[in-house]
Amino acid sequence: YGLLLRLDKARGLLWGTQMPLPAVAAETGFADQSHLTRTLGTLSNQTPLRLRMTAPCTEADAAPLLPRA
Repeated sequence: YGLLLRLDKARGLLWGTQMPLPAVAAETGFADQSHLTRTLGTLSNQTPLRLRMTAPCTEADAAPLLPRA
C-alpha cells in the first residue's frame, strides 16, 4: 500500500512539474531514479518519460493507482 502511495505521488510530480527524475525519486522515497523507473515499469508498464508525455489535462482526469476514500 505504501509503495502505491509513493508511486501516486511520483506520478503527480512527473505530470505536474518539470522536476528532474532523480529529484522525483528522492522526493518520493526511492533509492534512485533507476529504482523508480523499475518500479513504475513493473506495476504500471510505463516509463517516467511516457508518463510525463501522456499527462492528463488536469489531475482530476488522472485515475489514481489507489482508490480514493
